[in-house]
This record gives sequence, structure tokens and C-alpha cells, in this order.
Amino acid sequence: MTFKSATQPFCRTCGKPIRKYTRRVWIEKEEKHRAPASSFSRYVVGVARTREDCARLSSMQVVSVTRAHDKEFILSFNEWDGESYADEFFCTSSCAAVMGYAACEKYNLSMPAWRNRK
Repeated sequence: MTFKSATQPFCRTCGKPIRKYTRRVWIEKEEKHRAPASSFSRYVVGVARTREDCARLSSMQVVSVTRAHDKEFILSFNEWDGESYADEFFCTSSCAAVMGYAACEKYNLSMPAWRNRK
């Protein structure tokens, strides 16, 4: 689930900032037959040595890069649209579970036993 917001959301349990929802962009030197783009990755043709080169290959904000072993070329980068976050309320499923337990304890929430349902 993604959440769009103009302001940074924070976890309701621990207060940490919720991570940005990014897409990985793989840089290829020449056109190859690849799977079509998905919601989490895509391919571009070009050569990138700096973050500015990556920005020219993307219409979104470049948030991180992964360099080749020789550190000369960039293999891939992550792009962000400036408003998408991984979740609206929690930074991890653990924080969501902690909040769920706290709500059950505070408000005495319970479900009938599975075998006793009619």
C-alpha cells in the first residue's frame, strides 16, 4: 500500500519517519530485450557517472545510486515522485502489531473463539 502526502508522515508507534516509496531504475549501455517496466523497477538506456546524469535519465527526484565495482559508472538509482510513502501510519509491521496489542489491551477488544462462532 502506498500513501501520497505533501508532508513526511511519521510512525504512530515509534515516531520514526516512514520510508519513501521509490522505484529502482537500472541503467543499460545498450538496448536489450527486457521485461516491461513494473511498479518497482524499470530500465533505461544510457551511461551515468554522476547523480546529475541520473537526473537527466529520470523525470523524478534521484534519492540514491548504486555504483559498479570500479566506482566509475552507476549501475542503478532509485527515483521518488516527491509524495509517495510506504505506509500512512506505521514504519514496519512490528510497529503496527505493537499498536494493535495496545489497542486491544486499552479497549478490551476481543473476538469470539473460532469454534464457538455460530
